[in-house]
Amino acid sequence: MWNKFDCSKDTLLKQFKEDNWIEESGLTFDALNEKCQIILNDESKSLGDRKAEAISFILNNAQIDIVKDEFFQNKLNFGSMYNTIMDKFHCRRYDYLEKVYCKDMYDKINDMNQSAICVSLDFCHIAPDWNFLMKYGFVGIIDRLKKERKNFENNAEKLKFYDQCIQVYEAMIACLKRMAFYAKKIGTEKQEFVAENLLAIANGAPQNLAQAMQLTMFMYHIETSLDPTVIRSLGYIDRLYYPFYKNDLESGKFTEEQLRELTKDFFWKITSYGITTNLPLCICGKYPDGTDATNPYTFLMIEEYKSLDILDPKIHVVYHKNINKNIVLKVLDSIRDGKSSFVFVNAEIAEKALQKIGVSEEDSKKLIVYGCYEIAAEGTEIPPTCAGRINMAKSMEFAFYNGFDPSLNKQVGLKTGEDFESFEELLDAVKKQIKYSAQMCMDALTHYEQHYDLICPFPILSGAFENCVKTGTDVYNHGAKYNNTSINCFGIATVVDSLIVLKKLVFEEQKMSFEEFVNVLKSNWNDNEKLRLFCKNNYAKYANDINEADDLALEIFNDIADYINGKPNGRGGVFKHSQISIDWITWMGTRVGATPDGRFAKEPVSKNLCANVGQDKNGITAFMNSVLKFDATKCPNGYVLDAVIHPSVTNGDDGLEAFYGLLKTYIDNGGLAIHFNVIDSNILRKAQLNPEEYKNLQIRLCGWNVRFVDLDKRTQDEFITKADMWVK
Repeated sequence: MWNKFDCSKDTLLKQFKEDNWIEESGLTFDALNEKCQIILNDESKSLGDRKAEAISFILNNAQIDIVKDEFFQNKLNFGSMYNTIMDKFHCRRYDYLEKVYCKDMYDKINDMNQSAICVSLDFCHIAPDWNFLMKYGFVGIIDRLKKERKNFENNAEKLKFYDQCIQVYEAMIACLKRMAFYAKKIGTEKQEFVAENLLAIANGAPQNLAQAMQLTMFMYHIETSLDPTVIRSLGYIDRLYYPFYKNDLESGKFTEEQLRELTKDFFWKITSYGITTNLPLCICGKYPDGTDATNPYTFLMIEEYKSLDILDPKIHVVYHKNINKNIVLKVLDSIRDGKSSFVFVNAEIAEKALQKIGVSEEDSKKLIVYGCYEIAAEGTEIPPTCAGRINMAKSMEFAFYNGFDPSLNKQVGLKTGEDFESFEELLDAVKKQIKYSAQMCMDALTHYEQHYDLICPFPILSGAFENCVKTGTDVYNHGAKYNNTSINCFGIATVVDSLIVLKKLVFEEQKMSFEEFVNVLKSNWNDNEKLRLFCKNNYAKYANDINEADDLALEIFNDIADYINGKPNGRGGVFKHSQISIDWITWMGTRVGATPDGRFAKEPVSKNLCANVGQDKNGITAFMNSVLKFDATKCPNGYVLDAVIHPSVTNGDDGLEAFYGLLKTYIDNGGLAIHFNVIDSNILRKAQLNPEEYKNLQIRLCGWNVRFVDLDKRTQDEFITKADMWVK
């Protein structure tokens, strides 16, 4: 059964696109869905009882597909059952906002949610406590639940929580046993091996690398599909898996080559999901005493990942002052070889950021990275990392129109005046509008979160958090130790470059009045192309290490960070600020009219902490210097620097050392997170013209990996522009 990966990988890549359900293994999707609808609609039972019963029914009755060449099995025929459960539970959130607000407040929030903010109950950026799961396994968690249940025998609500968790975990175990039965029935050596591993984790904690990986894949698929919350980190898998890897080698259970094959298959399983924004995992980091957690399995993982030439998973490298330099070099070598799915996160700065919002020093050292580059305390924090979003460029636009939104044709923002006698008055109005957007965002989320218990319980995820198990409390109903909520602000370059233009052209040089300039913006620069290009190509620009622009950026950054961080939310936690945009800049940019920096109406606003496209003209060192002026500890949900480097800079041994030096300088000077694209604009142009010849060319986009040829032309052109500028 070994050394078969290369000949079976094409089949394995299609495993979630081609179904071969074993008819006798369970109910068809239609029959399953029909029964689940009856369970979910039974209003004589509580929401939690209905959900636990529906999940258990699915796990006990869904048809199974055993992928014959696969080491890790988790295919069940519940199809779009995710949507069925979402429709019955999560969609309830849209009803409750209107009920808990007065009509006037509801309308204000609704208008803002179509304008400068986006509010959502983010159940999509979490991870179970993987250490807890690996230590106890599903059986051990049930034992813990039963033990803690005895402490609450006179509390009916707590007893319900425990019974619901026990019910779904028992169903998960039953499902594993069903899968083992059908795997064994196939009769091949590989599926005998698979059946053994499935039964092992159905009966206890994992004992070898294959079983640990099987537990990860099963938990990921079941939690994400049926609870449903979306797992956005598989944890520190090098640290989680190393004891199994080490013991497997020392005991002779597996050879080094066999463990490498398991690792390749594990990565291939992840990429077969075809997740748009990739499935993340962490490596490196440090133990609580500060020692480096990098180990031999970390190196093996990176070697096998590089050999596969895949987009997914994306890998969070948690960097710290004692990190093994050789693993950093190995990752950088992969990046310069075109494997772009890495981001570096500074552990020391991230820990300080978490501590500033109330996470204990001990818990902050359990740092984990979720999603793209968001930070949290592993196993103790539920941080909805994408719950709130603030388009600062739109908030700035409110200041131009006294809070009126031209796109909605109504008053949405604050009334901060129209006739500004000084730049300071205008800047003050802009800061007020940004904070007003933040306040509306926080108000909406606070009221949402105060009614989580009316929306949806999460028995699978709750069972994987030790604090929830101890206290008998749902993970989204104050069950985690830290129940924080994240607000992501973006568009800072659009705001700063625009305000610099107004400061110079209107208030200092007095070449035109503020009213005249606003009328030009209203017309979307119509008949004013010369003025637009002048505004775009003159004056100081953010991200060039020019104090005039960077100081303004710092003032705006500090103002909104200090306003958000530490404010109480609706779950007994606090709000966390970030400067993260990912791809929201495009669709939220369509809400924004023309801006003074030369941007046309409805174009994207600036990304993350990046410059406006084409405006960071002084190179990567100047860009880094600008970003390093921000106090990164004021971003307890994270930020990232998007760096582009020409391949000539990183070539050879000297180039790799220079690459390392660039990264180390950024981290040592307080940078929080950074990811790289090592690209040649000439290659990108060729890929545009001949996509078939460059179909495997990778690009790190926003916070995930894509193939360059799959991008739209506008986004491709942006990367070409950036690569043209940063040739050295």
